[in-house]
Amino acid sequence: MGDLADLIGRLERGHDSERALVAEAIDHAFSRHWIDRETAIQARAWNDAGASIDAALTLVPRHPNGQKYLVLMEDYCNGEGNCSIGLPSGERVYGKTQSTLALAICIAALKAREGGRDAE
Repeated sequence: MGDLADLIGRLERGHDSERALVAEAIDHAFSRHWIDRETAIQARAWNDAGASIDAALTLVPRHPNGQKYLVLMEDYCNGEGNCSIGLPSGERVYGKTQSTLALAICIAALKAREGGRDAE
């Protein structure tokens, strides 16, 4: 499995199948211990059943003190997707892809889990 920057690059381009890319994002999050085994299994099942947005949303982090993250999603008819996640610090992380909303959610969620390093 490649590093996070490579994975995000593939998600942004969206040239591979959506299910394969979402599965790779789930596997990456599990390998980094960002999600537990049960969550990974459930996310994979949703993804395999075609519920890729639900699967991608499992990657959105939970704040340690219970604070909620604000997830804003935009799905465009031309096949583009945008997602932003508002972190409790006030920063936002963004996911944008030329492909689907599920991939945009994966991008933003992985960036948020990495600590908002790519916050704009």
